[in-house]
Amino acid sequence: MVVVRTAIVPTTLVVIAMVIAIIVALTGRNDARIGRVEEVLVEGPSRTDSAFLRGRTRRNTTVNFVGDARAGELVDVRIERATSTTLGGSQLAVVAAKKAGA
Repeated sequence: MVVVRTAIVPTTLVVIAMVIAIIVALTGRNDARIGRVEEVLVEGPSRTDSAFLRGRTRRNTTVNFVGDARAGELVDVRIERATSTTLGGSQLAVVAAKKAGA
């Protein structure tokens, strides 16, 4: 008798469960950043709400925040909320530019 082994293909429910587990893990990672102050490079206004600015942390995480900075400025932002892919908060201060060689 010949036994043929076939690859087990995950069912749709298993794939969905795996995706949910990844999202939960990522959300937890960003939740740990709530309360911290992150340095953010301002990109400009938020794509979804012009009342907010959008920027990126040094870890390349998108941050939507309330503030008055201009695109290209580095600002300190207190992180107040998090999702699996973005952070939200309020601008604290513009970070002074560092001189080369300093």
